[in-house]
Amino acid sequence: MRVIVPTPSGLRSVLAADLMPLTQRWTPEGMSALDPSLYQDPETAGPPIIRFNPRYLEGVRSGTKTRTTRLGDPAQLGPVRLAFESDPEVVLSAEVTGIRHCLISDLTHQDAQAEGLSTAAELREALNAHYPNLAGTDEVDVITFHVNDRTGAA
Repeated sequence: MRVIVPTPSGLRSVLAADLMPLTQRWTPEGMSALDPSLYQDPETAGPPIIRFNPRYLEGVRSGTKTRTTRLGDPAQLGPVRLAFESDPEVVLSAEVTGIRHCLISDLTHQDAQAEGLSTAAELREALNAHYPNLAGTDEVDVITFHVNDRTGAA
């Protein structure tokens, strides 16, 4: 089970077990030792995470969706985990290959088509559904990525 907790850098999802003092993992042999792996925060252990609505999973997995536009959700070039907020959560290993910083008003029809839409206006409309009250002067990152393993979870 995961719990949302406040941190100095914002809200974070952690395992409930990580909140318990002296956590031990049960094994058939018993509970003889502390398990240090329980103290690793999956948000910070390993490559950074980019979170997606589960409706994008099949497009990302098939390679038809290779771009995402983000407001206030910085990314970096290199390895990343794409996490789809489904139950159970699906995580794909990927690589961020490009980041373009631009104004909402500078989004192009090509950006929209990479997101499965037709026009830049449609993309701005879709972004406004995710991020209400967007203005043309707001800045976004257009992130290009490719999945390393399209068959399973990382």
